[in-house]
Formats: sequence, structure tokens, C-alpha cells
Amino acid sequence: MAKEPQAADEGQMVAPEDVSAPAMMRRAREAAGLSLDDLAARTRVPMRHLAALEAGEYQALPGTTYAAGFSRAFARAVGLDETALVAKVRAEIDAMGGVGQGPHEIEEPVDPSSVPPRILAWVAAALVVLLAGGYAVWRMQLNTPPTDEQLAAERRTALVVAERDVLERDHVTFSVPR
Repeated sequence: MAKEPQAADEGQMVAPEDVSAPAMMRRAREAAGLSLDDLAARTRVPMRHLAALEAGEYQALPGTTYAAGFSRAFARAVGLDETALVAKVRAEIDAMGGVGQGPHEIEEPVDPSSVPPRILAWVAAALVVLLAGGYAVWRMQLNTPPTDEQLAAERRTALVVAERDVLERDHVTFSVPR
């Protein structure tokens, strides 16, 4: 016969040694009068993860760290001792050989059609090269010294403006021949 949970500090329940973590979580949730939907809203943990925790299906969780964090949030929401529950969940995960991927495995995309096509990468690279080239040409034009023809045209324009200013100052009308 299983022992009943004992009261811990701050109104939390301590789990008995012979009860599994999923059974403890289910009992505590039901005792708190919460559904998985209520618990998901309260903890902001996805319902599928809470259901996997409560069912003991640790392989459905993203990793041991996540399982511990989700268990901690679950314990806070229903009034269980966080440390004891997390320790029990970690022990059960270790007993079953771990959760999810190994430390050196790379996650492969599930659906190859969700990977962008290679042509998109080539188009993006070409666009970057064109933009960089355009910027370089623009910067070179800004730093290129003016030619003799450009300087002569600027001098002529400056002389015409100066003459116009002098004539306007002397109140003489001036018309520029075309």
C-alpha cells in the first residue's frame, strides 16, 4: 500500500518514495482540481509536454533539462515539492537511458520540403555581390577628383554668378545670352 504524501514547508506536498513521478503529478493535479488545459495556461508549458510528463513518456520531451524545468513548473502550479519532483523525474530519465538526442547528434530537418531551395541561396548571394559592387562604384565616384573640363565649367558658372551679383547690386539688368 502506497504512503500518502506528507505536508512539507510552505504548504507543499512531499511525495512518497515508492510512487512514480507521473503518478505523483497526476494525483497532485487532480487533488488541485486542475485539468491539463488549466495547468498549461497556468505554467505556460505546452499541453503536449505536460501530458507526456504525466504519462511518463519522457522520450516525447525535448531533453532532460526541459523535462526538469517542466516538472518544476508543474510542481509549483499544483503545490508539490519542486526539488523532490525534479530529482525523481531526473532519476527516472536516467534509469531509462536518457531523453531525446545524444550530446553530439545533429538534428536533421523532419520535412525536406521545409528547407529553402538552393537557388534562393544563390540569388541572395548574387544580390549581395551586386549591392556591394554598386556601393563600391558609388564610393569611387565620390572620391574621384574632378576633371579639367568639370573644373572649367565650375569656374565659368562661378564667374557668371559673380557678374550677375555685381550687376544686380548696381541695379543693372542683365540677360544671359543663349
